[in-house]
Amino acid sequence: MIASRAGLLSALMLAAPLLAGTTAQAAQFVTNGNFATTVVNGTTYTNDAGPSFNMQGQGSVTGWNDNGGYNILYTNAASATSSSNGVSGAVWLWATGNGGISTFSNPTTGGPAFIAMDSDFPGNTAAVSQNITGLAVGRSYVLTFEYGFAQQAGFDNSPNTLYDLLAANLSSGGILTTTSGASCLQSDGAGSGGYNFPDKSFTGWINASCTFTATASNEVLSFLSSSTLAVPPFAVIANVSLTGPAIPEPMSIALFGAGLAGLAGARRLRSSAQSKGLRSSAQSKSLRSSAQSKSLRSSAQSKGLRRSA
Repeated sequence: MIASRAGLLSALMLAAPLLAGTTAQAAQFVTNGNFATTVVNGTTYTNDAGPSFNMQGQGSVTGWNDNGGYNILYTNAASATSSSNGVSGAVWLWATGNGGISTFSNPTTGGPAFIAMDSDFPGNTAAVSQNITGLAVGRSYVLTFEYGFAQQAGFDNSPNTLYDLLAANLSSGGILTTTSGASCLQSDGAGSGGYNFPDKSFTGWINASCTFTATASNEVLSFLSSSTLAVPPFAVIANVSLTGPAIPEPMSIALFGAGLAGLAGARRLRSSAQSKGLRSSAQSKSLRSSAQSKSLRSSAQSKGLRRSA
């Protein structure tokens, strides 16, 4: 009985954290957050081994949707500042090696690959997104990523500065189509409403962290860049992560239920045993009382016989 109860308690202790939506280590919900796995011309590349490409028809980043935007996958900083084929020709970004004023480096927290989103390509500005599943409604999730702002080489906005805005969102309502109302905005708060930086420059990589509360078990994570300058500015993102509690698995729920049922059964058995013990004690007392009564009657009869004699 004691061993059985200890086993049930152990099962409950293991299952309870899962039902509460918390684990010792938060679950990762983003697939291919470092953009290291890609598909180009039917060939799958891993570990950033593939070529750079325009996501608008030239290739795809596993797990991510382009949604028709002019978004480019660069495998590293070197590929972004020399040349990369785009739908409208070769596209690279300003850096000190090609006439720019800033050093363009690889992302700092993970892999070297990143996605560059044209913020003002006529008719082709769209979010990069991923469908997220298995969220626990009402629980909080932390989104982290690296981002920065750059400019396409060959374009000049001197002596003016550039401005750009990057929005990230996790929502059951679909992808971002505008930066307005997005809960995770990356901006320097300048009057233009965007991030201001010098012409022909790169801001460098910036770490961002935002917290979202899930409103549905399946939601869409999306990033959208926006600007009104046709020079054009690009927003770059890398090493995306979304962590938090997962929905408890059916097996965990069943285990917890079985544990509760087992404890209830153990209590019933203990109660039944106690009841039987009480009945047994009462019967024992009754038998002793009866024996004592018989003994007294026998003694009285014996005394009566002696007196008669």
